[in-house]
Amino acid sequence: MRSSLPLAVLPLVLVGFAGCSTMTTTHAPGDPAAWDARRATLTPQSVWQLEGRVAIAAGDEGWSGTLAWVQSGAALDFRFKGPLGVGGLHIHGDAAALTVTTSKGETFTVVDPERDLDVRLGWSVPFGSMRYWMVGIPDPASAFEADYDTAGRPREIRQQGWTVRYDEYRRDSPQAVDSVDLPRRLTIERDDVRIKVVAERWTFTASGPPTGGTVPR
Repeated sequence: MRSSLPLAVLPLVLVGFAGCSTMTTTHAPGDPAAWDARRATLTPQSVWQLEGRVAIAAGDEGWSGTLAWVQSGAALDFRFKGPLGVGGLHIHGDAAALTVTTSKGETFTVVDPERDLDVRLGWSVPFGSMRYWMVGIPDPASAFEADYDTAGRPREIRQQGWTVRYDEYRRDSPQAVDSVDLPRRLTIERDDVRIKVVAERWTFTASGPPTGGTVPR
C-alpha cells in the first residue's frame, strides 16, 4: 500500500559515502583548477545544517513548504512543514535505516530508501547523490558531466539521469565555506519530477571552521 506522504519532502532524504570520480567534462568556459579545488574543499564537509524553502512538481501534483535539515556524516535529521504547519514530516536515521514520521502520526522505517519508497510511492530518487548536489558538487562515487564557471562554481551537473541546475550563489553572505560559495537557489529534475530549493541559511561545523548566517533576501 502506498503512503499518502507529501512528495515534496522525501526527495530530500539523503545518505551516501565518498568514493572516486569517474568522469568530468565541461561544455562552457570554466577554470578546471578552481573546479577541482571546490570539490576538494566541499567533499569532506560532512557536518552541516540547512534551513530554507522547497517546492516540488511531480506529474500533475505539487507541494511547497519550509525545511530544516541537519547532516552529520551518514546521519540525518530532516523536518518539513507545509503552509500553516500542514503536511509535516520528520525523517531521521543513517545509512542503515531511516525512520519516517508524518504529521498524522504514521511511522515507518526504510532500510533501502530507493527501493522501499518506490514500493510505497511508485517512484524514487538517488538519495546518496543529493547529499553532494545540495552543496554544489557531484557525487564522487559515479560518473557525471558538469558545466562550471571561471570561479569553479557549477552551472549544471548531470548525473544518474538527473540534471541539477544552480540558479544563484551568494558571495556577499556567510553562505560560504573557506571562501567557496554555496548555492542559494537550485533545481533538481528528471522526467516529470522537479525539485526547487532556496537555501536561506547554511551552517558548517566539525570538518571546517564554523560558519553560518541568514542569507539576505
